[in-house]
Amino acid sequence: MSHPILKIISNEGCQSYLIGCPETRATILIDPKVGQESQYRAMLTRYGLELVAVLDTHTHADHLSAATTFTGVPLLMSRATGVKRKMRALE
Repeated sequence: MSHPILKIISNEGCQSYLIGCPETRATILIDPKVGQESQYRAMLTRYGLELVAVLDTHTHADHLSAATTFTGVPLLMSRATGVKRKMRALE
């Protein structure tokens, strides 16, 4: 089995992550930051990855999440966040 694809995107003290399966190309985007969407999309294209979910690990007081700009893929968040937007709640 190949190692997972991992790309770390740092911007102004915030980090986002693309983690992909080398066989299926299915990829999750973790903690996307508003203003970086074109960079995320370019990386998905460059590495031939398919975005299957976006995960916000917590509500971000330091930046706005770009999760809602990726339509057609589920948003995953902890149920404990209390967020009211459409998402798949994780325990």
